Amino acid sequence: MCKSAYGQQTVPDRARRPLVCQRQLSYLLQLRDASLLSYPLKHVVRSPTRGSAILDEIYTNLQDWYEKPVILPNIARSDHKAVLMTPTIVTKAKRGKDITMMVRSQDSNVRALLAQAINHTDWTPLYQLQTCDEMVNTFYSTLSGLIDHYLPMLTVKRHTSSTDKPWVTDQFRRLICCRQHA
Repeated sequence: MCKSAYGQQTVPDRARRPLVCQRQLSYLLQLRDASLLSYPLKHVVRSPTRGSAILDEIYTNLQDWYEKPVILPNIARSDHKAVLMTPTIVTKAKRGKDITMMVRSQDSNVRALLAQAINHTDWTPLYQLQTCDEMVNTFYSTLSGLIDHYLPMLTVKRHTSSTDKPWVTDQFRRLICCRQHA
């Protein structure tokens, strides 16, 4: 019993709490273990980690992917041992690869010059041709010549990854590079 600030006797909190008997405690522990056992998990730690008890319990459904757990010695003055689980296969993360590509120049000034050249091209010989096939071939050869002159093919090296998003373009990569060097 304790006395309050007003001189009244009070019952300590410990005395108010209901006592849990050993049978109820074991039932509660079984419920906790039952919920774990309802999943298809396997208990993999079999050696004691503190005295003769197993305090570090590891449950997994991927036991084939790991070596048998290794119990490490005590650290400093601790009486508690550590558990080490290592994967059976260690793989390096896929980092992508460097590829060489052929692309056209994307310079906006050169594209403006190409548009100006197309506008100033004399297309009257095209109308004097007899067949539609001749007209199409002449049009495409003229246009291809202008594109090859103003927007030549360039060889670029690019690092690609399977996680690259469609919006990661060369221009976007250049902007990131400029930001990194700033």
